[in-house]
Amino acid sequence: MRLLPRTLATQREHASLGSALHRAARRAIRGSIRFAAFAFAAVALLHATVPVHEFAPPTPFHGAEWSTPYRDAPPDWQRVNLHAHPDRKWWGALDEASEQAIVDEYDRLGFAAVAITDYMGHRSPTPGAATLLHGYEHGYGWRKWHQLCFGGDAVEWLDYPLCQGVDEKQHVLDRLAARHDFIVLAHPALLDAYSLDDVRALQGYDAIEVLSPYADSVAHWDAALSAGRRVGAIATDDLHGLSRRRHHTRYSTYVDADDRSAEALFAALRAGRMTCAVSCEEPPPFQLARHAIRAGRLEVAFTAPVDRIDFLGREGRLLQSTGPGCSASFELPADEPYVRVEATHREMRLLANPAVRTSGGAAPLATASVQPIATFTRAAALLLLAALLGWIAWRGPDRLRLLPRG
Repeated sequence: MRLLPRTLATQREHASLGSALHRAARRAIRGSIRFAAFAFAAVALLHATVPVHEFAPPTPFHGAEWSTPYRDAPPDWQRVNLHAHPDRKWWGALDEASEQAIVDEYDRLGFAAVAITDYMGHRSPTPGAATLLHGYEHGYGWRKWHQLCFGGDAVEWLDYPLCQGVDEKQHVLDRLAARHDFIVLAHPALLDAYSLDDVRALQGYDAIEVLSPYADSVAHWDAALSAGRRVGAIATDDLHGLSRRRHHTRYSTYVDADDRSAEALFAALRAGRMTCAVSCEEPPPFQLARHAIRAGRLEVAFTAPVDRIDFLGREGRLLQSTGPGCSASFELPADEPYVRVEATHREMRLLANPAVRTSGGAAPLATASVQPIATFTRAAALLLLAALLGWIAWRGPDRLRLLPRG
């Protein structure tokens, strides 16, 4: 009988502890619901700013004539790297010594130009003989919806970091195009950031980063070309500090420019006078020497013999393969909108920009037009959703009976 009071006391203690744990759990759940409601309300408000677009349908290159972006004169290739990041210190700050070391290293290796493209910010290390190209990598998104931006001193801060559909991607490109002169879709195949349908629809970008250590995005380039998007291809080291040398200088873009000034380089890039390559050999064993159209045939020649020369058409379909040799030609077919060339030799792969069909003169630019009614409807729905979520967060889940009583 003496144990009974102790048993009752123990039961009361257990009941009190259980009640405290229950209250703590309810507070945690209540706080989580409020936080989630606020967070989703903020996301809804951000996405309410996105216009709804009507995209021009894919229109393959067409016309009775063929054109090539390359000049008849022998090319004067300038080797450049358009994507590099400095190391960061252990607390996240940029290591300026690493930044300068990257510029000095590419200078030592004979590159004509290098760009330090840090995330969301221009960098200005001391240039050497190599031209320093000013640019940055735009984007916060976890799915790597990133762009390389060149020209202009301002940074575009708008982005949609949690989710992006094709309308968000187009809106970002429109904002970037208003500030910058040359825009590259960075590693689109990485984490499937840009789908093949995205690059077919999107407007306002000038090139695609098709080769890098982190993604092979050649299929995206072929998808864009097949849809009539006349965009160039670049290859970059996408270097993240010289401490990671496993792909150092393997990926390069070669620009046929009159000199190594930024103005000349970007004029040539916009005109499409570049090749891109990946090579394990230093210096690379060959380069494009001629890319011309003669009597309905695409003629190409290289500075040294190569193992294989491929002519590819719509969606990357192989049309002809020849080699080994220094040159090849291919009769341009009537049913292909473009023909591009890839050459391989040992462990080097080089891609040239395509010859495309044209009806003469500059090709009309495809546009993505904003749909006012659809944009208003979407914005109104998202604003209502944000208001509802904000009300839930403000009133609390208890008053709205989102949690059971007790």
